[in-house]
Amino acid sequence: MDCGGGGGGGEGGGWEGGDGYGGFGEWGLSEGDDGLGYQGSSSSNGNAPSTQPTTPVTSEGTGTSFTQRQMQMLADDTGYNVSPESTFQNYPTIGREGTFVTDRAAIADILGEDFKPGQFNGGFKQAGQLETALGLEPGSLSDGFRITEVKGISGMAPTSPLPLAANRFFLGPGRGLPGGGPEIQIRPPISTR
Repeated sequence: MDCGGGGGGGEGGGWEGGDGYGGFGEWGLSEGDDGLGYQGSSSSNGNAPSTQPTTPVTSEGTGTSFTQRQMQMLADDTGYNVSPESTFQNYPTIGREGTFVTDRAAIADILGEDFKPGQFNGGFKQAGQLETALGLEPGSLSDGFRITEVKGISGMAPTSPLPLAANRFFLGPGRGLPGGGPEIQIRPPISTR
C-alpha cells in the first residue's frame, strides 16, 4: 500500500521512481497466471524472474490466492488505498508514480466487514495491524490515516508491483502483501485534493 505522497515515494517511502512494474495488459491474467505478466518468460523490464513462485500465498480464511483476488479486483473495478493522514496534508497525490490499492477483504480482515472508507483518527487501535498486513512502515498510520475507495481501476493502467517499486516489506514478485492480500498499482496517482 502507498504510504508516501507525491514527493515522498510510495509503499512507506521505500521506492525511488522508475517504471519497474509488470502490466496486466488487457486484463492479461488467466487462471494459473502469476499476475505479473511473466508466466514462463521475462517481464518487459527484464528484472523479474523467469518462473512463477512455487508456493502461492493465500489470504487468511479465504483459501483464495492473491492473484485470484487481483483478478476479482479488476472484475469488480474497485480497489482500496490506505495512506497516512500526512500524505493528504503534504502531497498533491497518493504516490509519486501511481497509487497502490488492495481489495476490501485485506482491510476487512483487520477492521471488520462493516468498515467504511474515510478518515481514521490517530491512536486507532488496529493501525499497527493494518501496517503489518499491508506492508507499511511501522508507526506510519499512528497519527491518523485514510482509507480511499477507488472505482474504475481497470481503466487506470493497472499493474502489479515488482521489486523496483518495493519497500523493505515487499515479499517479492508474485507474492502479494504480507497479510496475504493482493496489491495493484494504478496510474495516474490519485489526487489528495
